[in-house]
Amino acid sequence: MALAFFSTGLDSCDAMDMLDSGADASAACGSEECTDELVVEVIRSDNDAFLTGCYRFAFEDATGLYEIECYLAYAESGFECTLGDIDVITVMSDLAGTRIWLTALGAPEIVAVSVEYNGLLLGQREMMPSYEEVYPNGYECPPVCYAAEESMAVTPW
Repeated sequence: MALAFFSTGLDSCDAMDMLDSGADASAACGSEECTDELVVEVIRSDNDAFLTGCYRFAFEDATGLYEIECYLAYAESGFECTLGDIDVITVMSDLAGTRIWLTALGAPEIVAVSVEYNGLLLGQREMMPSYEEVYPNGYECPPVCYAAEESMAVTPW
């Protein structure tokens, strides 16, 4: 840290006075951004792979219902999602097709998550996520974002 003071032409006392007074404290911060998000891992209760077909994933919270429709042609190719709130929800799966990760933007206090396969409700769970604070630029610097991970099992069809 002392090298930075010498390279700017300030002696260490002047630099410490700047930090203590809060002058340009934000200049020492990075510019990384983050978003609030909830990630839900979905597995089948029998630990088998998800079948190919049409899926509908939904998140409902106090602000409304957000849903996305996706098609799984092959486990290796992953989900193709083109209908619904694709700007709010993203869907990923592992190569074996045994796990699905749903990511929703925002940090709702209470959320109901549901999974449908070809119109059949496979599972629904109400969650009260426990969010962790994320400081991408350090604890003293903005922004502060919230992230949580939950999981749910769905019944085989």
